[in-house]
Amino acid sequence: MGLQTFKSVRTLVGIGGVVALSALAVVVGPPAARAEPVQLALGTSSTGSGPYRWGVALANVINKGQSDLRISAQSTAGFRENALLVADGTVALALNDSSVLAAAYQGLGPFSVDAAKYKKLRWVTGILTAVGHCVVRADSSVTKLSDIKGLKWNVSVNSTATRKINERIFKAVGLKISDVREFELPTKETFDAIQNRVIDGSCNIFGIGYPRLTALATLVPINILPFDDTTFARFNKLSAGGASRAVIPANSYPGQTKAVMTFGLIVPIVASVDMSDDQVYELVKSFWGGLDELHKQKAFAGLELTKAMAFGPGVVPVHAGAARYYSEVFK
Repeated sequence: MGLQTFKSVRTLVGIGGVVALSALAVVVGPPAARAEPVQLALGTSSTGSGPYRWGVALANVINKGQSDLRISAQSTAGFRENALLVADGTVALALNDSSVLAAAYQGLGPFSVDAAKYKKLRWVTGILTAVGHCVVRADSSVTKLSDIKGLKWNVSVNSTATRKINERIFKAVGLKISDVREFELPTKETFDAIQNRVIDGSCNIFGIGYPRLTALATLVPINILPFDDTTFARFNKLSAGGASRAVIPANSYPGQTKAVMTFGLIVPIVASVDMSDDQVYELVKSFWGGLDELHKQKAFAGLELTKAMAFGPGVVPVHAGAARYYSEVFK
């Protein structure tokens, strides 16, 4: 706020009496103190991971769009921990995926301990859809997931969200991890391992057109394995209802000439019900107001303000502050 200017009548009091000044004088007051922006941490995942990069991009856009909040990306152990951090009030905001969030809110699996606190979790907005890519070398002759038995297969690093997704995929197709020659590689190392025949394939989630997979497909013929309806239904049940149907359009990758039916998990920003409605409203307004800036980043290139992305699959309630903004834009 700048200087405030007032018009007033001044009265001078002297030894000889009171003298009224009939002329109006301009009084310039001191600068008003401006409140410092509220500092809020946004839990992501390990430094250098996709979620961490997304968090940095989101913080930059949200901070640029308003001055009351300052968001900073914070590295964490991943989405499972993020649900706990928000529920405990350790961080104000966090990224997650719709299946982990569904399990947390319902108090399933690892979230069964002190399950009541996870009822505080609230959906703020979806930021992207991470799409399942089960990739195998084309020279393996594998065309469906049930055929991967006996292959050298990456099931990701133990205790990570990707590992948990792989465990659900295996159960959905009637396999066990022990049915493959198990490798535990982070996503970023997967594609070199496929190229160099260290492994035959891997299931991971990321946005369509993922650069590392595109680079692999230019060098090595690959197949992306589909999810039939039965497999998806089983996977979604194991995902606490947090998965959705997704399609990888034809020609999304070199040599991929047919569309592939698979699954998607929406990645949302999550807050606690205790977070101020006004703060969440400003955050959501700034996020969706910054789409042009977000579209400059490949991960967000196709992001649109739709009801499906705004409200999510209904696995947890939408925060009241976010709902207020959506009531204004979806009329």
